[in-house]
Amino acid sequence: MERWVGELRAVGIGAHAVVALPELFDDPYVVSTGLRLEQESNEVGRVTMPGPVVTVDGRRLAPGKVANAPGSDAVEVLARIQRDHELAKLAATWVVQLEGLPRGWPYPS
Repeated sequence: MERWVGELRAVGIGAHAVVALPELFDDPYVVSTGLRLEQESNEVGRVTMPGPVVTVDGRRLAPGKVANAPGSDAVEVLARIQRDHELAKLAATWVVQLEGLPRGWPYPS
C-alpha cells in the first residue's frame, strides 16, 4: 500500500492509505496538531474524539467543553434566567426532569 501511495503522490495525485481510527489517533501529526482531542466527561471519564478541523485566518478553532448528561444543568439554566424558585413546580409537572435522567453516553462507564 505504501508503495502505491508514494507513486501516486510522486506524480502529483493526492493519496493516502486507509487507516483504522485507533491507528490514526496515534499518528504523531494528528496528536501534535490537535486533530485528536481528549476531554474529561463527568459521566465516563476521559474521552478521545476528533478535534476541530476548521481554521480561521490560519488558526484552528478552540474546542468547546464536553456536553453534560442530558438535563443535568437544569438548575444552573433556571438560575441564570432567574426562574430557579420554580424548580419544584417545573419538576412536578415534568417540564424539567431532575431524576432518572438518560445517560448521555450509551457505553458502560
